[in-house]
Amino acid sequence: MATNTAHTQAPGGAKEPFPPFRQDTFASQLVWLVLIFGALYLLMARVALPRVGGIVAARAKQIENDLA
Repeated sequence: MATNTAHTQAPGGAKEPFPPFRQDTFASQLVWLVLIFGALYLLMARVALPRVGGIVAARAKQIENDLA
């Protein structure tokens, strides 16, 4: 007679939850998210994007002068 050998758990028993979803570390992860996002936003807004904007403006001016 056949027996049912289907299991709902992986061998070795239950495991801990996925680290980003653990309730005891969730608050600190939100704090780090806000800090890193804020730092990257300020870096992009004050350093990278003004440089890119200057380059785009210079290219537009050069193209306009070349076509004139």
